[in-house]
Parts: sequence; C-alpha cells; structure tokens
Amino acid sequence: TLETTYSTDPNSTTSITAFAQAVLDPDNDGLTNFLEATLNLNPNVFDSHETLATSIIDPDSDGLTTSLEITYNQNPNASTNILTFANSIIDPDADGFTNAIENTYGTSTTTVTSPNSFAEILLDPDKDGFTSSFENSYSALDPTVFNSLADVAAPSTQPDVTTEFSTHMSGWHYTEDLGWLYTTHDLYPFIYRKTEFADKWIYHLPGSHSPRYFYDYSVGTWFELD
Repeated sequence: TLETTYSTDPNSTTSITAFAQAVLDPDNDGLTNFLEATLNLNPNVFDSHETLATSIIDPDSDGLTTSLEITYNQNPNASTNILTFANSIIDPDADGFTNAIENTYGTSTTTVTSPNSFAEILLDPDKDGFTSSFENSYSALDPTVFNSLADVAAPSTQPDVTTEFSTHMSGWHYTEDLGWLYTTHDLYPFIYRKTEFADKWIYHLPGSHSPRYFYDYSVGTWFELD
C-alpha cells in the first residue's frame, strides 16, 4: 500500500534512497516537494535548475531580478515592460523630461513638470511675460527679475538716432534702414515714415535695441531691425 501510494514497485525491492526519492522528489528534478511548493513550482513536473533560479530571483519572469525591481520601485511579482523600467530610471515622474534635463533647469525629478512650465522656466524664468532674449535686448532689464510693462516702456539709454530712437528725437531724421523719419517729443514713440512708395506711421518699442522692435500700422504687424 505504501509503495503503491508513492509509485514504487511492490513486487521488487525498493531501496531506502529510492523510496525517499519517491516521497520527497517524485519528479526527480532534485528539488523536494517542500521546496517546490514554497517556490510555487509543480512537484510532479520536472523543473530545470534555471527554472528554479528564475522562480527565486525573477518570479514574474520579466528578465529583471527582484532586487533590481525593488530598487526602482517596480513590482517584482508582476511583469514590468522594459520601457516602463527604463522610464523609472531616467524619468521616474513620467513627465517626459529626463532627470538629466530636469536637474539642468532646476525642475523636480519626482513630481510632474508640464511642457508649459518647462518652456517658461527655459525662456521666461522670472515669469513676467517677457522672454530672456527679449529682456537681454534691453540694457535696463534683467531676465531673472520680474519686469513690468512700465519697465519695458522706459528708455534705458540716450541712443544715437542713426540706430535708435528716443524722446530726444525731434524733427526729421534720415536712417539707412528706415529712410526719412519724423517725430517730436510729444509724438514719440510714434514715428512718421516717408518712403518712395507710401507714407506710414510706425511705433518704436521704447528702449529696444539689437534688435529694435517696430509696429507697422499700415499692415498691422511687428518687425525688427538689428
């Protein structure tokens, strides 16, 4: 009866070792029933040693060991997509910006940074609505300090009328890039421009230089000149 229970031959002699093998390791894979049950393996199916090792350090068989998945906050008992794993290393907040670029610009690597916030940090760090390149074109503006519209409207220097314009201009002036221009202390920053084809009014953004910004009322657009 005992031999029948453990699938040994009741009609021939069974050694103690063979009997113990039949009781503890019936699939002859070298792993006892107890160990296989502990590792969620089938005690009646032969398991390779690689299968054993995988069940110990990579139970979800995704190719990532338990210790590695724990290090990067992944579930070692559920298959982890390789893209998800790579993302957890270089972009743990999954906002699309890698740790390297977030560290460069001072954004958080553990909380989501929106594309708008990133663009603002890059181009307008003082959040005053003027980009750094625009503020750098004004000697009186600091791209790291909040500036108001009044700051932008205030001329920072007393420019040469051949390249710039200010309230110091009065009367007619000729420039190589814009031709004949007329304004007065009261009219500036509005300037009358006389050309070969048409006469028009333009508006000079006070204080701007390198480039200078103008608004052309005849076409309703801004343009710039170095």
